Amino acid sequence: KDAGQLAAVLASSETVALPLCKGRVYRCGAEVLSLTLGELLQMGYALSDSRLLEDAPEASVLQEHVLLGRCPAGRWHLGVAVAEEQAKAFGEALEAMLKAAGGEQRLSQSSVRGLLAVPTVSLRHGIAEASAHEGAYHSMAVVGQAHALLDWRSVNRFCPACGAATVPIEGGVKVTCARDSCRYRGYPRLDPVVIMAVYSTDGGSCLVGRQRGYPPGMYTLLSGFVDQGESIVEAVVREVREEGNVAVDAASVRVISSQPWPIGRAQSNQLMIGCVARALSDDVAPNLAEMEDVKWVTIEALRAAHERTNAATTPLGTGGDPAAMTARGELWVPP
Repeated sequence: KDAGQLAAVLASSETVALPLCKGRVYRCGAEVLSLTLGELLQMGYALSDSRLLEDAPEASVLQEHVLLGRCPAGRWHLGVAVAEEQAKAFGEALEAMLKAAGGEQRLSQSSVRGLLAVPTVSLRHGIAEASAHEGAYHSMAVVGQAHALLDWRSVNRFCPACGAATVPIEGGVKVTCARDSCRYRGYPRLDPVVIMAVYSTDGGSCLVGRQRGYPPGMYTLLSGFVDQGESIVEAVVREVREEGNVAVDAASVRVISSQPWPIGRAQSNQLMIGCVARALSDDVAPNLAEMEDVKWVTIEALRAAHERTNAATTPLGTGGDPAAMTARGELWVPP
């Protein structure tokens, strides 16, 4: 909220920028590429409202950026949007800079959705972690935050109250209407979603389902958006009833975990709320208007499916054959 501090962040050549183009990040091997503003300037690029432009007025301007925060090491991080018409030239300049620095690995791009589904890469200029797993997790959290905020900005360019243009404020994490008489302020949207492991009456099986369009053999736990005026418990009970016609004991619902999911349907930025619950009856009747199938799967079969996912033997991994898995009667679950 401090305009002076924000100006200083944008003027520092050590500030780190994470470039994204249409939901994709730049990669070099196992690293997602982030760049200091000084490196961006060497490539011939600068942010729209950075004082660094004064030293390089010929630089190409990257218009959209959002403030992500400050890492424990003290460096500020920004998410930066590379416009579609800039993508080719930006990629060429980035590749040239990497080659000049002695890099041998080829530059590529990866979708944010794919990286968040299987977080195995780390962020250049990232946070030092105790393990590669922790490094990948925290790197992808930064990537997800940048994607969610830039995506939100891209669809909130105009005021929903009066139609005037919106103006980014506080580092781009909020917008305000450009018309003084309106004073509308917009905040990034977050959609709560419940995802639940519903156990059978004897506790030996778990309810899973699949929608039309899922890859062959893929099942997930049931999930759904929390409605307005609804509690988490009520959402769990309603969604399980709507999708599988299974009655859930409301008193058994427990929240056990949560996870950000900034790549939800229709550009939604979701907070997944993990729950467990117990069914009152093992009767199941899939709602075919919403689901292709809903069924009980034994805990052992679900554990085996999870192990296949971790062993990269699913279609999301490297050795998965959906047709063969389906023919063997195997199900698989996403990571």
